[in-house]
Amino acid sequence: MSLMRPLMTSAATALAALLAAAVSAQTTSTIHGSWSATAGPNQVWQGTWTGELSPAKPNVAQGSWTLLNRSNQIAARGTWSAAKTEKVWSGSWQARVATERGATGRLLSGSWRTQISDTDVRSLAELLEYTFREQVSGSWASGRLAGAWSLRAFR
Repeated sequence: MSLMRPLMTSAATALAALLAAAVSAQTTSTIHGSWSATAGPNQVWQGTWTGELSPAKPNVAQGSWTLLNRSNQIAARGTWSAAKTEKVWSGSWQARVATERGATGRLLSGSWRTQISDTDVRSLAELLEYTFREQVSGSWASGRLAGAWSLRAFR
């Protein structure tokens, strides 16, 4: 019986380590970055974004974003979501215009998409990680407005 106790303790320790590793592998990580978008030659916007990545779902992501005005104050804030199919990443976004005195502002919404030819980028999680090294660009649309966007992550 005295030989069984160390074996049981050792097995329990190994099991606890495996469970901790499994929980750690499923932890969501967050990426932060900046973005810019255009619509025609005269309309340019910029802001910040965050993305939440889950190892359990590498081809699905969601996050938040802000639109900054020329004084770098938040003019709108919202959320985005995305999914990857084949070599196309696409998603939707929405934001509420910030108003004075905290009133509820107008709701903006639209869609976005991108294609990456880099064979090292196989999942949406890898696409967002890629923004630490390279700028990623794509297209967006909202009603009759459409244009291009780009984003970059920072640490």
